[in-house]
Amino acid sequence: MVESRDASDDLIIIKVSSLLVKFGGTTILNNISLDLREGEIFGIVGMSGSGKTTLLNTLMGVIEPMNGTVFYKPQQIIRTREDRTQFRSIRSDPDNLKRTFGFSAQNPSFYTKLTVRENLDFFGTLNGLPREVKETNMEILLDLVGLTKAKDQLAERLSGGMQKRLDIACALIHNPHVLILDEPTADLDPVLRRQMWDLIRKINHRGTTVILASHFLEELETLCNRIAILFDREIVAVGTPLELQARFRSGEIVLVQTVSQSYGKLVSRLKDEFKLLEHHFVERHGKLEIRVPEVQVLIEELSEARDLDPKAAEKLIVPSLSAARVLERVMRICEQLGEQPTYLVASKADLDHIFEAIVSGGKR
Repeated sequence: MVESRDASDDLIIIKVSSLLVKFGGTTILNNISLDLREGEIFGIVGMSGSGKTTLLNTLMGVIEPMNGTVFYKPQQIIRTREDRTQFRSIRSDPDNLKRTFGFSAQNPSFYTKLTVRENLDFFGTLNGLPREVKETNMEILLDLVGLTKAKDQLAERLSGGMQKRLDIACALIHNPHVLILDEPTADLDPVLRRQMWDLIRKINHRGTTVILASHFLEELETLCNRIAILFDREIVAVGTPLELQARFRSGEIVLVQTVSQSYGKLVSRLKDEFKLLEHHFVERHGKLEIRVPEVQVLIEELSEARDLDPKAAEKLIVPSLSAARVLERVMRICEQLGEQPTYLVASKADLDHIFEAIVSGGKR
């Protein structure tokens, strides 16, 4: 009898199993397991110092874990689609690993005293490319990253955004099947960040699998097919943005700003009327963010907070709780308090709110 196998297994190109990484006596990554698929843009999000860079370096074979394994499908197997079930350890064949992966770190690897073209030529030679292949790849990449007109400029004279693009081009010179990017939009202004997103999409559309780490949640939500949330040294969730929202039942958000920007009385009234809890209210940048959970979630939270039976908690809350209902009450309460709203909007919770809920409430 032949064992059945999910067709999606053919798309897996990197298998991470039970990784344990320690520096000294400190655990950096604990029991990390992931399957990464061909052709996707996969995002890893976590707070600063959460181990994102360590995880990327472990995928690349730069860091050897104390326990666990990383297996990958070599370049030629992916491109020819032969022997698709064959995986190799990242520790067993460094040459194949280098051919399969490209890596752009937070700190650029290009040489500032070389021109754009000289950098690409150097990295092409470093990767053992024949001259004709190297020349062809350079022209393609210069056009792809928008540096054709700057090809004879010294790297040190490029703007920050252009330097980021040059570093990515250097990582792509050998035409790897997997590109790993560590904080690709760090230190870029909003306009340059959007340009970088567009570049990453173009690279992915060429057939390159992209793995990136970032703390900009908004860009992962719009850019990535799937996202892993790294928290407390572990991967606590993996899925599409919609799957993560469904899993953590993130509810809705009401944002309000008043002329006085004093929200104590408003919060007190909303807590009393809707039985919302302290963590459902966040003040930042002069606005009050009201997190409106799903009814079942509020029942669970209220039961735990007040040590109540779930049925008793259910009797306390408003059964038709929704952002629209809260929004209506905010307007009426503001009118009663003599407060003038200058900003008022309701929306679905995004990944920012999901991540903040995980960080503030653990893995619940």
